[in-house]
Amino acid sequence: MDNLAQIIKEFATFLGKKLDAIASKDSIEIKGAELITIKGEKGDKGDKGDKGEKGEMGDVGEKGEQGETGKQGEKGDKGDKGEDGKDSTVAGPIGLTGKTGAKGKDGKDGSPDTGDEIIGKINKSKSQIDAERIKDLWETVEELGKRIKTNEVNTLALGGMGTPLSQSFSCNGVLTAFTLSRDIGGEGKALWAHYNGQWLVPTTHFTISGRRIINTTFTPEDGTTIDVLFFPAS
Repeated sequence: MDNLAQIIKEFATFLGKKLDAIASKDSIEIKGAELITIKGEKGDKGDKGDKGEKGEMGDVGEKGEQGETGKQGEKGDKGDKGEDGKDSTVAGPIGLTGKTGAKGKDGKDGSPDTGDEIIGKINKSKSQIDAERIKDLWETVEELGKRIKTNEVNTLALGGMGTPLSQSFSCNGVLTAFTLSRDIGGEGKALWAHYNGQWLVPTTHFTISGRRIINTTFTPEDGTTIDVLFFPAS
């Protein structure tokens, strides 16, 4: 009887352990038997626990010491010289206008006479102008002699001619007709006119009308002068 009681007790212990295992698992495998899943019912949700108290804030730590100032780094080596730049194709900006220069000294008083008045006084004067004072006079006479010899001015043979005369006309930027004091010899062709540094070309720069009127094909500028050398008709 004691052995039987001992066997029953051990079986009960074994069975309790198996039941505990079954309760802690969704399933249990039994060798030689089909797999059976046993799922227990879901228990009720437990009550929410109380919120814990906020802990106290810790003390502020001490300020750390300032670090030492770092040393200055060593100077690097000088770099190589760069290549020359290419010529720019873009024009640079226009420079600023310079300051106005100082005012020049006043000029000396000139003659109050106009150019025509001066010419009139010269023509009425008993004295003669020195030929050396007439610009390019001798060069013109020499050229005239060459042209006569080469028969380039054969029209001069037509009609008599007197001593060559010179006459100047002051221009005002308006007039284009200038009247000589005498008729021109050589059928109005024995005349040479000089203006602004050049000899005027007949027909191109001027024409002759009435044997003594010079008509320029352009308007001479104000303040300029036309110098004329001509052989008057005798």
